[in-house]
Amino acid sequence: MAIKGQVPAHIKPKQFLHPQPTLRLIRILDRIRDPRKPSCNFQHSLISIVFTVIITSLCGADDWSVTEHLAIAMKDWIARFVDVCSRIPSAHTIERVFSLISPEQIEQTLVEIMELLKEKKETVISFDGKTLRGTLDEQAGKRAVHLLNAWSLENGICLGQRKVDDKSVVIYKSNCLHKGVAKKQL
Repeated sequence: MAIKGQVPAHIKPKQFLHPQPTLRLIRILDRIRDPRKPSCNFQHSLISIVFTVIITSLCGADDWSVTEHLAIAMKDWIARFVDVCSRIPSAHTIERVFSLISPEQIEQTLVEIMELLKEKKETVISFDGKTLRGTLDEQAGKRAVHLLNAWSLENGICLGQRKVDDKSVVIYKSNCLHKGVAKKQL
């Protein structure tokens, strides 16, 4: 007879087989404590759920149903990294699991992932200048806003952004922005 609050001996945690268990991102996600109680009904590993949310968020998902739909569309790609043999988790499952994970654990995991991205050595940094539409106001004497961005091609992220006075100082400002990025050692 099972004691209340204890998991019966016959319930064993389901074993999930992730195609790339040695991938550093997967190892980081594996450190998150699974807040769900052991059950014979587990269909999705915590690693698969969190990996799916991170990837779909990077692709623009901003709520649980969009996360589910994007993940379904990306299932073959996601399956290259994590176990999705029980299909992509539903929006309800994703929301329920994330409501159980402590915010501190999520924050720590995201910090570790960002540290992982920072470890890559920069090979190419692209600089791009943009003039923001609707910022010119000749009647008020305000000039258009010009922004200069430093973009890491290897990591796919913006490393820095500076407002410049006008397009003629872009080369000078790009050197300043490059020095600032180099100091941060991204």
